[in-house]
Amino acid sequence: MLQRHLGPAVIASEATRSPWRRRGLLRPLLGLAMTPGMVCGLLGLAMSRATAQKRDVAALERAVRSIIAEYTGDVGVAIRHVESGRGIEINGHKRYPLASVYKLPMLVELYRQAEQGTLSLDQRIPITRENYHPWGPVLSRFDVGLAPTLRDLAYWMVVETDNLATDLILERVGPANVRATLRRMGLDEISVDRPTKVLIFDYYGFGSDANYRLTGDTLNALSRVFGRIHAQRDSVARSRGPISEAVKRYSADPRDTGSPLHVNQLLVKLVKGEVVSPGASRRMIDIMLNTQTGPGKIRGMLPAGTPVAHKTGDWPTSNNDAGIIFLPGNRGHLAVTVLDVDMRDPMDATTRMIARIARAGYDAFVQ
Repeated sequence: MLQRHLGPAVIASEATRSPWRRRGLLRPLLGLAMTPGMVCGLLGLAMSRATAQKRDVAALERAVRSIIAEYTGDVGVAIRHVESGRGIEINGHKRYPLASVYKLPMLVELYRQAEQGTLSLDQRIPITRENYHPWGPVLSRFDVGLAPTLRDLAYWMVVETDNLATDLILERVGPANVRATLRRMGLDEISVDRPTKVLIFDYYGFGSDANYRLTGDTLNALSRVFGRIHAQRDSVARSRGPISEAVKRYSADPRDTGSPLHVNQLLVKLVKGEVVSPGASRRMIDIMLNTQTGPGKIRGMLPAGTPVAHKTGDWPTSNNDAGIIFLPGNRGHLAVTVLDVDMRDPMDATTRMIARIARAGYDAFVQ
């Protein structure tokens, strides 16, 4: 299924070859005698097309900036048409808290280590009383003792943004290894540092080594407290009220952050088959195509049935999505990343913001 969506984009040996050259048509054309008028006409056509493309990109940037201006907060955007290289960045190099978007680099590192033979995706990781926590929408429903494979964990980490699956993977692959792989890829504006259990404690203002070690009933009780705080913060956002000091500290922390530009470049590399290997890139995109979270974000305003491979992330004051839109009619692929922080709009409003930005990008490269 994925190969049908990707077509020649990942199959570089075909994508980089001229269709004229493949069909043997280039040599006869080279033998044609061209008058100066014909040459000038062709050059003028090429220049007109380049000028029109620049206008289209400029119009896209104006449209996206107009959308962002309607909301209260700090927003960064990167949009890039993979095949042509055209696109825009707004606050492209600024670092934003990634929330669960930071799970995408973990997926990359997991597949890198599997490809090198450091680990096997068939390896089973038992859930124990020590590593269990209640923030996995899938795995936390099971009893201690379940032993899913790393392949299972990768799927649930992305598709349902399962935090327990994420922490089991991060413990296995190591955050330092994730960062080292990102640096080798030239993506040093992305950092992965803490497990989600620690992120949750830090965001809600309960960060301490003692709390990080909590298990069992005490941890479950705190989870209920966090749920009430979450609801309160969403209510504050709806009234555009003040942001708490704990959230300000979390948002200012450089750990587990990323820039729209570098997150988007990771998506572009995936489409081109440059992440780990062409086969691994395809398998990672295949997982992302099944994402169930955030249906109103990048996918929200696209034509029904448009394939989108993406990874979402959010807090009450931050709403993110990073994904690959498969454009219709062999028009290629569009990488879109929207990151934000200190948002004082309700979650449904910022979700619509992401959808509007993605639709503006789609229209710019389809119409």
